[in-house]
Amino acid sequence: MIERELLENIFTCYKELLKIFYTDGDSRSMYAERIFRIDTKLIEEVLIRSDDKDIQELLGVVKKHYNGHLSVPRDGFSEFHIYRENFEEMREANLKLEKIKNELEKYFDSVK
Repeated sequence: MIERELLENIFTCYKELLKIFYTDGDSRSMYAERIFRIDTKLIEEVLIRSDDKDIQELLGVVKKHYNGHLSVPRDGFSEFHIYRENFEEMREANLKLEKIKNELEKYFDSVK
């Protein structure tokens, strides 16, 4: 059941990212947002079905999307930052974003 917990953690991070995209996304983040939205829906469906084989397979697919599609320079998620007029608000928002990115890296590093 370690894979299930891992997928649930990724799902939680993705839902948080979708909230951030909703409030702070722009035209440059639309591609990454679309990939996260699709993968979030897939994760939700697999978690509901509770099939361990599907969970293992989906972890590989989601990791591939994250590493392949979302880390593209200029258009990928790795380049996404939150911009605000107030520097302190911007700093706080980006710290939260970096924390989520770091958690995802940790989770995906543990996917075989």
